[in-house]
Amino acid sequence: MTKRISSIVLLSLLLLIPACQNSPTAPSTPEVKVISIVTSPSGTVFFVGATIQLTATATMSDGRKQRIASGVWSSSDPDVATVDPSGLVTIVGVGMAVITAAYGGKTGSLSIRGMEEGLNPADLLGTWQASKAEGWRTVGHVEVVGSRRDLVAEGGTVTLVLEANRAYTITVAMPGAKPGIDTGSWHYGNGSGRPQIDFYPSSIPNPDYGDVPAFLVALSGNTLTLWDSGLSFLPFDFGWDPYDTVLNLVFTRR
Repeated sequence: MTKRISSIVLLSLLLLIPACQNSPTAPSTPEVKVISIVTSPSGTVFFVGATIQLTATATMSDGRKQRIASGVWSSSDPDVATVDPSGLVTIVGVGMAVITAAYGGKTGSLSIRGMEEGLNPADLLGTWQASKAEGWRTVGHVEVVGSRRDLVAEGGTVTLVLEANRAYTITVAMPGAKPGIDTGSWHYGNGSGRPQIDFYPSSIPNPDYGDVPAFLVALSGNTLTLWDSGLSFLPFDFGWDPYDTVLNLVFTRR
Protein backbone atom coordinates (compact mmCIF):
# COMPACT_ATOMS: atom_id res chain seq x y z
CA MET A 1 0.00 0.00 0.00
CA THR A 2 2.83 2.40 0.88
CA LYS A 3 4.58 1.75 -2.44
CA ARG A 4 1.35 2.47 -4.36
CA ILE A 5 0.88 5.86 -2.61
CA SER A 6 4.50 6.80 -3.26
CA SER A 7 4.11 5.98 -6.95
CA ILE A 8 1.02 8.17 -7.18
CA VAL A 9 2.80 11.12 -5.50
CA LEU A 10 5.81 10.71 -7.77
CA LEU A 11 3.60 10.59 -10.87
CA SER A 12 1.80 13.77 -9.75
CA LEU A 13 5.09 15.60 -9.32
CA LEU A 14 6.29 14.52 -12.75
CA LEU A 15 3.09 15.83 -14.30
CA LEU A 16 3.58 19.21 -12.60
CA ILE A 17 7.12 19.79 -13.95
CA PRO A 18 6.14 20.58 -17.60
CA ALA A 19 3.39 22.88 -16.34
CA CYS A 20 5.91 24.83 -14.27
CA GLN A 21 8.34 24.99 -17.16
CA ASN A 22 5.70 26.38 -19.50
CA SER A 23 4.39 29.04 -17.11
CA PRO A 24 4.82 32.51 -18.66
CA THR A 25 7.41 34.75 -16.95
CA ALA A 26 6.34 38.31 -16.21
CA PRO A 27 8.47 40.83 -18.21
CA SER A 28 10.98 42.73 -16.07
CA THR A 29 10.71 46.51 -15.90
CA PRO A 30 13.98 48.21 -16.94
CA GLU A 31 15.55 50.34 -14.24
CA VAL A 32 15.25 54.08 -14.92
CA LYS A 33 18.61 55.79 -14.50
CA VAL A 34 19.93 59.33 -14.58
CA ILE A 35 21.72 60.08 -17.86
CA SER A 36 22.81 63.68 -17.28
CA ILE A 37 22.17 66.75 -15.11
CA VAL A 38 21.87 70.37 -16.24
CA THR A 39 22.05 73.26 -13.78
CA SER A 40 20.56 76.69 -14.43
CA PRO A 41 20.34 79.68 -14.78
CA SER A 42 23.19 80.19 -17.23
CA GLY A 43 24.29 83.66 -16.02
CA THR A 44 27.58 83.31 -14.19
CA VAL A 45 28.83 86.77 -13.12
CA PHE A 46 27.38 88.39 -9.99
CA PHE A 47 28.26 91.13 -7.55
CA VAL A 48 29.31 90.28 -3.99
CA GLY A 49 26.19 90.00 -1.82
CA ALA A 50 23.94 88.67 -4.57
CA THR A 51 21.87 85.51 -4.12
CA ILE A 52 20.97 83.20 -6.98
CA GLN A 53 18.51 80.31 -6.88
CA LEU A 54 19.91 77.44 -8.95
CA THR A 55 17.89 74.50 -10.20
CA ALA A 56 19.01 71.12 -11.46
CA THR A 57 17.19 69.05 -14.07
CA ALA A 58 17.98 65.40 -14.77
CA THR A 59 17.52 63.64 -18.09
CA MET A 60 16.33 60.11 -17.36
CA SER A 61 17.02 56.97 -19.37
CA ASP A 62 13.34 56.79 -20.37
CA GLY A 63 13.57 60.27 -21.93
CA ARG A 64 11.84 62.19 -19.16
CA LYS A 65 13.14 65.50 -17.78
CA GLN A 66 12.93 65.50 -14.00
CA ARG A 67 13.42 68.44 -11.67
CA ILE A 68 15.77 67.38 -8.88
CA ALA A 69 14.51 68.15 -5.42
CA SER A 70 16.80 65.92 -3.38
CA GLY A 71 20.19 66.47 -4.96
CA VAL A 72 23.37 67.31 -3.05
CA TRP A 73 24.77 70.79 -3.76
CA SER A 74 28.38 71.82 -3.18
CA SER A 75 30.75 74.74 -3.86
CA SER A 76 34.40 74.39 -4.87
CA ASP A 77 35.27 77.63 -3.04
CA PRO A 78 33.00 78.69 -0.14
CA ASP A 79 35.08 81.88 0.22
CA VAL A 80 33.62 83.00 -3.13
CA ALA A 81 30.17 81.40 -3.16
CA THR A 82 28.20 79.29 -0.72
CA VAL A 83 25.25 77.07 -1.59
CA ASP A 84 22.56 75.64 0.66
CA PRO A 85 20.71 72.29 0.27
CA SER A 86 18.03 73.93 -1.90
CA GLY A 87 20.55 75.28 -4.42
CA LEU A 88 20.47 78.88 -3.18
CA VAL A 89 23.86 80.47 -3.89
CA THR A 90 25.24 83.49 -2.02
CA ILE A 91 28.20 85.42 -3.45
CA VAL A 92 30.50 86.20 -0.53
CA GLY A 93 33.79 87.09 -2.22
CA VAL A 94 35.68 87.92 -5.41
CA GLY A 95 36.82 85.04 -7.60
CA MET A 96 35.40 81.92 -9.20
CA ALA A 97 33.65 78.91 -7.71
CA VAL A 98 32.18 75.83 -9.35
CA ILE A 99 28.72 74.93 -8.05
CA THR A 100 27.84 71.25 -8.47
CA ALA A 101 24.61 69.30 -8.09
CA ALA A 102 24.90 65.53 -7.57
CA TYR A 103 22.06 63.05 -7.99
CA GLY A 104 21.73 59.44 -9.05
CA GLY A 105 25.45 59.00 -9.60
CA LYS A 106 25.68 61.96 -12.02
CA THR A 107 26.72 65.58 -11.55
CA GLY A 108 26.00 68.88 -13.25
CA SER A 109 27.91 72.08 -12.59
CA LEU A 110 28.43 75.67 -13.60
CA SER A 111 31.06 78.29 -12.84
CA ILE A 112 30.06 81.40 -10.91
CA ARG A 113 32.21 84.49 -10.52
CA GLY A 114 31.92 87.07 -7.78
CA MET A 115 33.03 90.66 -8.34
CA GLU A 116 32.95 93.98 -6.54
CA GLU A 117 30.27 96.39 -7.70
CA GLY A 118 32.68 99.12 -8.70
CA LEU A 119 36.37 99.79 -9.18
CA ASN A 120 38.58 102.85 -9.19
CA PRO A 121 40.52 102.70 -12.49
CA ALA A 122 43.55 104.18 -10.71
CA ASP A 123 43.76 100.99 -8.65
CA LEU A 124 44.39 99.04 -11.85
CA LEU A 125 47.55 100.91 -12.79
CA GLY A 126 50.93 99.22 -12.56
CA THR A 127 52.71 96.05 -13.57
CA TRP A 128 50.96 92.71 -13.12
CA GLN A 129 52.48 89.23 -13.30
CA ALA A 130 50.21 86.30 -14.19
CA SER A 131 49.94 83.40 -11.76
CA LYS A 132 47.47 81.74 -14.14
CA ALA A 133 46.87 82.22 -17.88
CA GLU A 134 44.24 79.68 -18.81
CA GLY A 135 42.61 79.25 -22.15
CA TRP A 136 40.23 76.66 -23.53
CA ARG A 137 38.27 76.09 -26.69
CA THR A 138 34.49 76.00 -26.85
CA VAL A 139 31.99 74.73 -29.40
CA GLY A 140 28.48 76.06 -28.94
CA HIS A 141 29.58 77.58 -25.60
CA VAL A 142 30.55 74.11 -24.34
CA GLU A 143 34.16 73.49 -23.34
CA VAL A 144 36.05 71.06 -25.57
CA VAL A 145 37.37 68.31 -23.33
CA GLY A 146 41.17 68.23 -23.25
CA SER A 147 41.63 71.70 -24.73
CA ARG A 148 42.35 73.58 -21.50
CA ARG A 149 45.89 75.00 -21.18
CA ASP A 150 47.65 77.19 -18.65
CA LEU A 151 50.63 79.06 -20.11
CA VAL A 152 52.10 79.71 -16.68
CA ALA A 153 51.89 76.02 -15.74
CA GLU A 154 53.73 75.29 -19.00
CA GLY A 155 56.64 77.46 -17.86
CA GLY A 156 55.62 80.71 -19.53
CA THR A 157 55.41 84.21 -18.10
CA VAL A 158 52.68 86.74 -18.81
CA THR A 159 53.17 90.38 -17.83
CA LEU A 160 50.57 93.14 -18.14
CA VAL A 161 51.39 96.84 -17.73
CA LEU A 162 48.53 99.33 -17.41
CA GLU A 163 49.59 102.99 -17.58
CA ALA A 164 47.84 106.17 -16.52
CA ASN A 165 47.79 107.47 -20.10
CA ARG A 166 45.61 104.44 -20.95
CA ALA A 167 48.47 102.65 -22.72
CA TYR A 168 48.97 98.96 -22.11
CA THR A 169 51.68 96.43 -22.88
CA ILE A 170 51.27 92.71 -22.51
CA THR A 171 54.16 90.31 -22.95
CA VAL A 172 53.99 86.52 -23.22
CA ALA A 173 57.26 84.57 -23.04
CA MET A 174 57.12 80.82 -23.56
CA PRO A 175 60.13 78.49 -23.22
CA GLY A 176 62.08 78.26 -26.47
CA ALA A 177 59.91 80.81 -28.27
CA LYS A 178 60.30 84.47 -29.14
CA PRO A 179 58.28 86.63 -26.68
CA GLY A 180 54.97 87.95 -27.98
CA ILE A 181 54.35 91.64 -27.25
CA ASP A 182 51.09 93.50 -27.78
CA THR A 183 50.53 97.22 -27.18
CA GLY A 184 47.60 99.57 -27.45
CA SER A 185 45.17 101.52 -25.32
CA TRP A 186 42.78 100.35 -22.64
CA HIS A 187 39.52 101.68 -21.26
CA TYR A 188 37.72 100.84 -18.03
CA GLY A 189 33.93 100.94 -17.88
CA ASN A 190 30.85 98.98 -16.96
CA GLY A 191 29.57 96.57 -19.57
CA SER A 192 25.95 95.68 -18.80
CA GLY A 193 26.54 96.90 -15.26
CA ARG A 194 29.68 94.80 -14.79
CA PRO A 195 33.26 96.15 -14.43
CA GLN A 196 35.02 95.65 -17.73
CA ILE A 197 38.31 96.51 -19.47
CA ASP A 198 38.28 97.03 -23.23
CA PHE A 199 41.63 96.63 -24.99
CA TYR A 200 42.29 98.45 -28.26
CA PRO A 201 45.37 96.83 -29.83
CA SER A 202 47.57 99.15 -31.87
CA SER A 203 46.86 96.88 -34.84
CA ILE A 204 43.30 98.25 -34.87
CA PRO A 205 43.53 101.76 -36.33
CA ASN A 206 39.98 102.87 -35.50
CA PRO A 207 39.44 103.23 -31.72
CA ASP A 208 35.68 103.09 -32.31
CA TYR A 209 36.01 99.63 -33.80
CA GLY A 210 33.40 97.63 -31.94
CA ASP A 211 34.87 94.15 -32.08
CA VAL A 212 37.69 94.63 -29.57
CA PRO A 213 38.87 92.33 -26.77
CA ALA A 214 36.77 93.00 -23.69
CA PHE A 215 37.48 91.38 -20.32
CA LEU A 216 35.37 91.37 -17.21
CA VAL A 217 37.58 92.45 -14.33
CA ALA A 218 37.75 91.87 -10.58
CA LEU A 219 40.25 93.34 -8.14
CA SER A 220 40.80 91.91 -4.67
CA GLY A 221 43.79 93.33 -2.82
CA ASN A 222 46.80 92.67 -5.06
CA THR A 223 45.00 90.09 -7.19
CA LEU A 224 43.61 91.16 -10.56
CA THR A 225 41.38 88.73 -12.48
CA LEU A 226 40.42 89.12 -16.12
CA TRP A 227 38.20 86.76 -18.05
CA ASP A 228 36.26 86.73 -21.28
CA SER A 229 34.14 84.39 -23.34
CA GLY A 230 34.96 85.40 -26.85
CA LEU A 231 37.46 87.59 -28.66
CA SER A 232 41.00 87.50 -27.34
CA PHE A 233 44.06 89.49 -28.36
CA LEU A 234 47.18 88.30 -30.13
CA PRO A 235 49.52 87.00 -27.38
CA PHE A 236 46.73 84.82 -26.06
CA ASP A 237 45.99 83.14 -29.37
CA PHE A 238 45.91 79.48 -28.41
CA GLY A 239 45.58 78.38 -32.02
CA TRP A 240 41.79 78.38 -32.16
CA ASP A 241 39.22 80.75 -33.58
CA PRO A 242 39.32 83.66 -31.07
CA TYR A 243 35.53 83.71 -31.00
CA ASP A 244 35.63 80.15 -29.64
CA THR A 245 38.31 80.76 -27.01
CA VAL A 246 37.68 81.48 -23.33
CA LEU A 247 40.42 83.07 -21.20
CA ASN A 248 40.86 83.17 -17.44
CA LEU A 249 43.80 85.34 -16.36
CA VAL A 250 44.88 85.89 -12.75
CA PHE A 251 47.58 88.48 -12.01
CA THR A 252 49.38 89.68 -8.89
CA ARG A 253 50.89 93.12 -8.57
CA ARG A 254 54.63 93.13 -9.15
